[in-house]
Amino acid sequence: MGDIVMTSPVIRMLKQQTHATIHFLTKRRWLPLLQDNPHIDQLHILESSIVDELKKEQFDHIVDLHKNLRTFILRFQLKSEYLSFRKLTLQKWLYLFTGIDFLKGSHVVDRYIEGISSLNIQNDGKGLEIYTDTYYKLPIDAKHRKTITICMGGTYISKRVPFPLILPILADSVFRIILLGGNDLPHHPNLPHDVLNLIGKTSLRESISIIRQSDLIISGDTGMMHIAAALKKPLIVVWGSTSPIFGMYPYFGALSNMSYVSIENNELECRPCSKYGRKSCPKGHMNCLKALHSSQLIKEIDNILLS
Repeated sequence: MGDIVMTSPVIRMLKQQTHATIHFLTKRRWLPLLQDNPHIDQLHILESSIVDELKKEQFDHIVDLHKNLRTFILRFQLKSEYLSFRKLTLQKWLYLFTGIDFLKGSHVVDRYIEGISSLNIQNDGKGLEIYTDTYYKLPIDAKHRKTITICMGGTYISKRVPFPLILPILADSVFRIILLGGNDLPHHPNLPHDVLNLIGKTSLRESISIIRQSDLIISGDTGMMHIAAALKKPLIVVWGSTSPIFGMYPYFGALSNMSYVSIENNELECRPCSKYGRKSCPKGHMNCLKALHSSQLIKEIDNILLS
């Protein structure tokens, strides 16, 4: 999800600065993120017959923002000129195993844009964007409190916001709290009646609508984090096994005055242990998340919403 959202500046810049016809190839599950984007002229779904379909288009350029074996084969089959980006895989592995930083804070979006610079593309500074015409109507709050949406989900457990971290916020909050996440998350009974628990109850597009209506987003290193950045929302990011040093932190763009706050355990020698996240902790303790303190999170919430 996050990878798709982070391609949005490239789509916009190519369309606005070259006036080209833009086609986008993706998996079917990610169509809701793209189908309302006005900069995309045609969407293609990654399936078995896609090569013959794409050959008919006779593209002038292929922009490969995935850069894996599958896209390498596809580029070879289509035989069009292609542009790509510096993935910095070696530099990431060096940091994981040696702690030596050759990445220097390089964000993947900036590397995407650098990869298409030969087309005379200039970074417009507008950051990420997301389009959807879906509207999710939230219940009326008579107290007119500010809304915090906590995105609990994540493909890997080592990147999910831990429930104990947010429990004090749920128990006694002056804010309206909304919980979002997929139906693969654990069930938490006996939540305070004031908490709007929408875990497993909203579509992707409805979740985007809820984030759009929120005053603050708390998220792990997940796709929802990037959606919040695309909507220019104040953002607190809880980092577990991954790290912002890998260049996948929230990207607001140079024209935005938005920033994000990190909650992370920098005292562990074993962190970060992955570029992508893990299904379990290699050390068996998951202290990158379990050792985080709710007091720090509460302090950052108050700084953002009450200052």
